[in-house]
Amino acid sequence: MKFLKASIVAVSMSMAAGAVSAATLTYEGQGAGAKVTAQNGAGGTAPNYINRQAASFKMKDATNALGLGTDFFAFCLDLAGIVGDDNYVINNLNPFQPGRVLTALQKSNVERLFDAAYIDVDATDNTDAAAFQLALWEAGYETDAGPLSLTSGTRVGSGSTQAITDRATAFLDAMTGTVTDLFTVNFLDADTDNRQDLVMGQLNTVNTPPVPLPGAAVLLLGGLGAFGAVRRRRTKTA
Repeated sequence: MKFLKASIVAVSMSMAAGAVSAATLTYEGQGAGAKVTAQNGAGGTAPNYINRQAASFKMKDATNALGLGTDFFAFCLDLAGIVGDDNYVINNLNPFQPGRVLTALQKSNVERLFDAAYIDVDATDNTDAAAFQLALWEAGYETDAGPLSLTSGTRVGSGSTQAITDRATAFLDAMTGTVTDLFTVNFLDADTDNRQDLVMGQLNTVNTPPVPLPGAAVLLLGGLGAFGAVRRRRTKTA
């Protein structure tokens, strides 16, 4: 039986492909995550890092100036910066400027990862949030074409639990099948050089596959606002 587990659904607005007016985003703290150790491998450009926090981040846009909702979860693609309050613009054309610019392959991989896996991510769960962040680093730093793997490019080291590694691998493996355009992926450029550039996904409700709900289930759009990704799980009956 399928059911929808909680919820972070970003209420969508159609956004232009280029950058929009800057808005101040406030960092509200970590949603969930875990410290991991990983290192760069063949085909990747990520720096080596130790005890890096792989996590979802709660961001607030008090006036909804960017049209992404007043509260939403975001992830990072740049390992060199720190998450904090800053002015951001949506730059879906050639992220990230003027810092590390994603190649067309890397940008496509990030977008495909959201479409393939984000609907199964619970951004309030430590394993899910850390695993999706690891998968995003692989997608955002890998330079070789072909299937993405944590054994090349951004390799996971001993600091990551097996559960996080397995979950991240499952997210990457989902990209190899047929992928529906489920999410609008928004790349958020930070104004300050040492601030993290961010990425978040808005659910395209038109393309969301129908999921039967059990009688007592409801789709929650509350919590931190209406943000994030809807997670589906299958339950097995005895």
